[in-house]
Amino acid sequence: MDLASWITASLTHLGAAVTVLLLAVAYLIVVRLILSPIAGFPGPKLAGLTFWYEFYYDVVLGGRYTWKIKELHEKYGEFLAAEGVQSQYAEC
Repeated sequence: MDLASWITASLTHLGAAVTVLLLAVAYLIVVRLILSPIAGFPGPKLAGLTFWYEFYYDVVLGGRYTWKIKELHEKYGEFLAAEGVQSQYAEC
């Protein structure tokens, strides 16, 4: 196998892998933001889509997620979709 055909084959496989990854992300978006039972709850869409939102506030900002949830409840009300596939309820 010469170099040109090897590069062509490698790029074809890379393109297929990227396509599969993009389809998986699109599937995750549709399932979590449209088809999920908690999709109708108010809240930031990024938080409803992934757990990275919570990770950012807990790890990067040093445990600030608890206070962020309080802010989100003040903004969106007592029911909140804010942790991927989970929901939050705040008693007022």
